[in-house]
Amino acid sequence: MGFQSDNGSEYIGGKDQHGRPHGCKPTVEAHGVSHTFIPPSAHTYNSDVETVHRLWEDEFFDRERFASRCHFLSRAHSYWLYFNVARRNSSKADRCPLELLRELAPHVNPHLALWQSAFLEDHLHILLPKSIQHHRGKDQPVHP
Repeated sequence: MGFQSDNGSEYIGGKDQHGRPHGCKPTVEAHGVSHTFIPPSAHTYNSDVETVHRLWEDEFFDRERFASRCHFLSRAHSYWLYFNVARRNSSKADRCPLELLRELAPHVNPHLALWQSAFLEDHLHILLPKSIQHHRGKDQPVHP
């Protein structure tokens, strides 16, 4: 299993005050996931991811208002289903992500498109080693 990112500081990480590595790369690698950086100035390597982020900003975050965390999760899940199962993408021959998944990776369970939205900070006890769960800083997602 692997993870690829651009060379942004949020992914590079660094060392904490005790000289231990911290941030995204060491965290995912500590969980047995390989991490690679795309080459500098290789803008097309993550173009699909960047497009999805822009579409979510334009079509969801910029248009919706949320009364509570529960309301946000409900709306996010509805948009996730729409985006993955029903929304056609003209730059992908008018196919939705589920159709692309079935075509490009037929061995992957299609229920992936139905995942529930969640706040990652609610799952830090699962996602992060105990030693860094309560650290603060740009690369450490800790809820105050």
